[in-house]
Amino acid sequence: MKVLTINTDDVVGGAGLAAMRLADALKADRIRVHTLVMRKASRFGGVEQLRSGNRDSFWEHTLPYFINCQVGIQYRHLPIPQKHILSRAKSMRPDIIHLHNIHGGDLGFFQISLLQKLSQFAPVVWTLHDMWSLTGHCAYPLSCERWKVACGKCPHLDFYPKLQRDGTRLNRRYKHRIIEKSGVHAVSPSEWLAKVNVEAGTFRKERMHHIPNGVDLEIFQPAKDSKYKVNLGIRKDAVVLLFAAERVDGNPRKGGALLIELVERLVKSSPVKIDLLVLGKGGLGVDFESTIVRVIEVGYVDDHRIVARYMGLSDIFIFTSIQDNLPNTLLEAHASGLAVVAFDVGGVPEIVINKHTGLLCRKGDVQQMSKSIISLCQNQGILERYKKEARTHVEENYSIHKMKESYKLLYKKLSVEPPK
Repeated sequence: MKVLTINTDDVVGGAGLAAMRLADALKADRIRVHTLVMRKASRFGGVEQLRSGNRDSFWEHTLPYFINCQVGIQYRHLPIPQKHILSRAKSMRPDIIHLHNIHGGDLGFFQISLLQKLSQFAPVVWTLHDMWSLTGHCAYPLSCERWKVACGKCPHLDFYPKLQRDGTRLNRRYKHRIIEKSGVHAVSPSEWLAKVNVEAGTFRKERMHHIPNGVDLEIFQPAKDSKYKVNLGIRKDAVVLLFAAERVDGNPRKGGALLIELVERLVKSSPVKIDLLVLGKGGLGVDFESTIVRVIEVGYVDDHRIVARYMGLSDIFIFTSIQDNLPNTLLEAHASGLAVVAFDVGGVPEIVINKHTGLLCRKGDVQQMSKSIISLCQNQGILERYKKEARTHVEENYSIHKMKESYKLLYKKLSVEPPK
């Protein structure tokens, strides 16, 4: 079997990580996988960076930028990467075309009409890593619910991917029309996002599938590296909390401001010593001047084996995102034997089983989150039980093997269908 995969990135971000984990697992079963990406950050074989337009060319760059960004008609005219994608599909003759994130950048790389054109070569599977399929331009609308009424009058044109003019109603209608015509099959890592897409009419129920992401249980596993703790200056009598995101500041969805408020509350009320490790670009940028709660800013870590090491020496993972799908970081945290304290949003409760593998808090309720963390820190017996149940929960439901086998079954089912 031959699979052509298309994504924004190869190893950056949650979608890139999930796609590469799947590709590696499929290759181990002797399935040929070729990946096209807008941005290539790795040196992996079988990953090809798409051609983009010459920035000095009116037809290749100036006109597409004007249409897609300034006029606000998102991803409607991208001739150079479209030609490259179609050429590769024609030469490879894949059995399955698997899309992941196809909304990379403000200018973009994946012309929406490609959904229908690619369906003429092979069955198309589209894994939904966020809410972009539902909206007129953004990946996550946060508190905005205008996508429920077909968008228009967008209050957040600055949300990623950004628009300079409001073409959201037209974008959403066009996107959904192309989805229906193409016959593409969607996969949602979370039951939550699958349900939302079906209820919104974006995908028919029979074309929506639920396959959770998988995590590498060999890399992410419970381990305590006392030497590494010493090197980081972690106190022996402190409970170790961990927060990790690609970027800590400048991303309201990830809750950086809420994390600062949370630390401030812990400084005032925690009766136990806490060392908080913060992984991510930007950092908190605040000196809390506390001997009870210490913040250790690590910065961005792109090596997942090193991330696994930080998780292995931690006790509780803090998740302050206010909107998310099925976050890889939570799977990694549970696989590493960490209890999780998180907001009850999106697909999070599918991973974090309240009062079994961690504690769920009302969305944005920092006071409740602070009390939940302190409660766990003071009750080591409960904390240890949550940590053990967390690992078992991931082993049973979120292994890479289980993800791979589920996709192979879907591929096999769809490969007998004639192209659209």
